[in-house]
Amino acid sequence: MSGDAVYICQRCGKEWELPDGLSSILTRECDCCDNGQRATILIKKGAISPIDAFFDPDTGKFIPKKLAEEIQQQHHFITFEDTGEIYHYDGGIYHNNGEAVIRSICERILRKEASIHRVNEVVDHIRRSTYMDRSQISDSVDLLCVGNGILNLSTKELQPHTPKKIFLNKIPVDYNPAADCPRIKQFFNEVCYEEDIPTLQELFGYCLYRSYPIHKAAMFLGEGSNGKSVTINLLRKFLGHENVSSKELRELINDRFAVVELYGRLANVCADISPDALKRTGIFKALTGGDLITGARKFKGSFSFVNYAKLIFSANKLPMSPDKSYAFYRRWILISFPNTFEGENRNPNILEEISTPEELSGLLNWALEGLDRLLKNGDFSYSKTVNEIAEQYEQLSDPIYAYVNEFLKVELDGAIAKDELYEHYVKWCRERKLPVTAKNMLTRELAKHLPELRPGYIGGKGNQRPAYRNIAWKEMDNNEGNDEQAQQARFKDGMGGW
Repeated sequence: MSGDAVYICQRCGKEWELPDGLSSILTRECDCCDNGQRATILIKKGAISPIDAFFDPDTGKFIPKKLAEEIQQQHHFITFEDTGEIYHYDGGIYHNNGEAVIRSICERILRKEASIHRVNEVVDHIRRSTYMDRSQISDSVDLLCVGNGILNLSTKELQPHTPKKIFLNKIPVDYNPAADCPRIKQFFNEVCYEEDIPTLQELFGYCLYRSYPIHKAAMFLGEGSNGKSVTINLLRKFLGHENVSSKELRELINDRFAVVELYGRLANVCADISPDALKRTGIFKALTGGDLITGARKFKGSFSFVNYAKLIFSANKLPMSPDKSYAFYRRWILISFPNTFEGENRNPNILEEISTPEELSGLLNWALEGLDRLLKNGDFSYSKTVNEIAEQYEQLSDPIYAYVNEFLKVELDGAIAKDELYEHYVKWCRERKLPVTAKNMLTRELAKHLPELRPGYIGGKGNQRPAYRNIAWKEMDNNEGNDEQAQQARFKDGMGGW
């Protein structure tokens, strides 16, 4: 049939006519395959020499170089000098599975003539002939491997994939300059403060940039079903799960085997953060600062690299840190997810609805717009000063303590209605973009900082209201006292972006 090519089963010799243009080596079931066994290898006729060609005709001795060269005619490999790891080119990028690919091909070609020693010789020959320094990887940060080619982030030009450009990651999204993502934009408008959306857009775009010139890490904040987890999972789908590590901050700081997981990734996204994660901040600053990091793979040795995986974490409460320096606080972007979606307001299928191929292609354009703005301005659109970030960070490390310290005092004859205090507390959180503790959990949290607090009631007979006893409002600086209306006047109108 015109346009077809002949492939030969390496187990039984049966010939297959398949569309030309496929890979020269395919895995496919053949009539000779027993049920339950792995499929055989089909090799394009003429692509691999007959098995006798790999043995000396006079001595019968195996010649590993010949088989290695045959394999390299059909496949592209690179080997990093510092660790000896072999990467195999497939689908636009180099995968860290080169040795397994070589061994599989050798076993299928040599069949009964295969042995551990012979296969090892082929692997070693390919390793020695493909050594390269890790720094030779495609170093143009303006290039991004996408589903349908290599995208120039500056010019937005799309070129075909090629093994000559060495990429370790590819996002599973096709570039379409006309695509839009209306459903994703609507989702972000529902779950974030309006002023935080440009920063979120820049963060998505920054993850596509294989460098870390703007030394920031991001923290997503909020409690309950608030869209935070959906945003994280959307980012993972957008970048590709294989391009996102999920190491907890404490692991990155304390474990050199964890740090190496960031190598070749576009982001590290972790939905949890331990209270003691930031007792040491040196590695954290290095990971977000473009410094040379040394990591190690178990049994593979160590190597050094500059991290470009953007650090993104999620928390209800920030870990406390002894580091109170300007350099520490300026590295944080704090993005709040203030709204809770429960009952009929909760859509369990939202992630699937906003992560269709069309929406993701539109998200790519939206993220690229954010990246352009970020690089042009040299910083995120985040409006807070370092002092404001420091204040918010300390409040988020223990927001209930911050609230108690600012507004409440112990007074054994005092009492505050629970509804009054909770309404005031919620307004305070909204004003400062802090996560809101649920009403049924607040009493326990308050008691940690006000051990004298007791449950009780206020009001006369028939008009009693649940209250907190043994506490009172602190007097305001303007001597407005503890009048509820005066307290509420301290806050802006509205609900801070709901």
